[in-house]
Amino acid sequence: MTPLTDAVAQMLATIFPIEARDAARQLIAERCWSSLPLASPECEPASFDRIRFAVIKLSAGDLERLRRVIDRAHADWRDILLAADFGEDINAHLSWNP
Repeated sequence: MTPLTDAVAQMLATIFPIEARDAARQLIAERCWSSLPLASPECEPASFDRIRFAVIKLSAGDLERLRRVIDRAHADWRDILLAADFGEDINAHLSWNP
């Protein structure tokens, strides 16, 4: 499990209703990290922020949708980045303001 950065935790708090935040936080921490294709467990937690922001954005605050998006990220997380409009610029997620 890769811990969430403060930025990801803050985004979860912005997007998810309070009753779903803990489950969303756990789901992202456990399933959206080095187990993704082409990812490495040696990576710093912040190196996963772009993918984590993308799955949060595409989930639109819905826990079941978050599960499905993470499942899709396990097939190819690059598709998730493109779908979230974070694919062309490695810093695009930093300017996302829901």
